[in-house]
Amino acid sequence: MMNTSADLLASGALVQLVNNGERIGPKLAPRKLANGHTVLAVESSSGNLRIKNNGVVDFNGGMGAWAQFKVLSTGDGVTLQSVGHEKQLAVSVFLEADGLRFASGPHGSVFAVVPVAGDEPSCPAAPAPPAAPPFSLTDAQKAEFVRDGMLVVKGLVSRQLVDDALRTINAELGAGAAAWSTDADGQEKLFGGKTSAPAVRNLLLASQALGAVESLLGPLTPTAGRVGQVALRFPLDPEKARSRVAKSEEQWHIDGMNKQESMSGFQLLMGVALSAQPDDECGNLNVWPGEHGRTFEAVRQVAKSRAADPRAAEANTDVWLGLRPHLTVPKQQVKLEPGDVVLAHQKLPHAIGLNRSPNVRYQCYFRLSAADYVPEPPNAHGRVFDGWRGIDGHVVEAASRGAATVAVS
Repeated sequence: MMNTSADLLASGALVQLVNNGERIGPKLAPRKLANGHTVLAVESSSGNLRIKNNGVVDFNGGMGAWAQFKVLSTGDGVTLQSVGHEKQLAVSVFLEADGLRFASGPHGSVFAVVPVAGDEPSCPAAPAPPAAPPFSLTDAQKAEFVRDGMLVVKGLVSRQLVDDALRTINAELGAGAAAWSTDADGQEKLFGGKTSAPAVRNLLLASQALGAVESLLGPLTPTAGRVGQVALRFPLDPEKARSRVAKSEEQWHIDGMNKQESMSGFQLLMGVALSAQPDDECGNLNVWPGEHGRTFEAVRQVAKSRAADPRAAEANTDVWLGLRPHLTVPKQQVKLEPGDVVLAHQKLPHAIGLNRSPNVRYQCYFRLSAADYVPEPPNAHGRVFDGWRGIDGHVVEAASRGAATVAVS
């Protein structure tokens, strides 16, 4: 029978950390990795507990070293040592309790680990966002989304919500180097690439954007919108702004293609513009409208090839296994104003544009799925809009208008 805190962290059971008799932080789902380290998934969000390289503790970690811990037994408790700091900075940093909040330090607090039930409230609870104003896409907008794999809806997020998000981002920028930390890919990003800051979450959860998304997907996953990506695109310096060659038509991707074998980790990418992008080359999102069907089919063929010869697929360094599609539609640069929302199918090819303007491009993204979505590659009978509860009838309509790339079979 398991009776130690270390055993509970190795069990995978839902737990909370306790210091001096007080439960601290949210419920956690521990997972022991093959390398012997432990990640602590936050039960109420899509992130993991982590200590950022600047010592700040948050719940937005991925699977990288900054979200991994060494579990060190101390009597009936444990201390949790940051793997990222040991590997990347050659220093010892531990998780600590600061009252009822997590912090970090050189010695670490001793935590007891207690099991909790899934319906048992955790502490502290995240504040609920204000109620979102009602909104629904029109039938014509749904048909456009099915045809193009994307849709821009103007002014969907209020100026107040945009300004609050900008205040949050700019306040973080004011912290200088401390605002930046390494994401799961080893790149330095503001907030480490994603954040659960209320003003960012509210861009979806407290705005009409929520109704637009649910018009396409139906009810969302319970964790939808709890974490957003803050995407800043800084200007090129004057010389590069005038001389750098534009990106080619082949420089596109779909989210997850280099991280997930299924290439299908979610359904809908939603972006909210926080700054004006009135012209090309302002850091605009680049898209290839209508090519989501072609990419969907390519992902299906990749999955079939992996299943037919797993060893050969594993040895192949090309994630597309030679099946990356050739796009026939030229790219477009999406022009947005603050408060505009862009909705894009996860299979829509896209790219980050160059920023030749003198201004920072501010944008926030959310990656969303229907409540019953399973992140698996499409099967032989799958369709590009399977599981999109709000647009079932519009697939046929779009196909009848000549959108061959979204044909229903």
